[in-house]
Amino acid sequence: MGSDDGHTMFINPCSDGDFIVRALHEYHTDSLGHLSFAQFQYIKVKHCEESGWWLGESENSRGWFPSNRVERVAPVYEAEVRVQHRL
Repeated sequence: MGSDDGHTMFINPCSDGDFIVRALHEYHTDSLGHLSFAQFQYIKVKHCEESGWWLGESENSRGWFPSNRVERVAPVYEAEVRVQHRL
């Protein structure tokens, strides 16, 4: 989807509120303010930036992470994941 001037428009996946993602790959960082996670870990996304960096919470940690390392959990499964993983 793009605008008339040929630039692509950013469609913010966070526009409907927070949602749950599952890690496709491990992401480890020592950077302050960033979130490390293991493969298959669930994360609650709180904010999305056009740059592809998202703010999330998981396992009592909060921080920024690259969105290309995760996939969105289907909405039909979100409630179950939120309860099981306390997100």
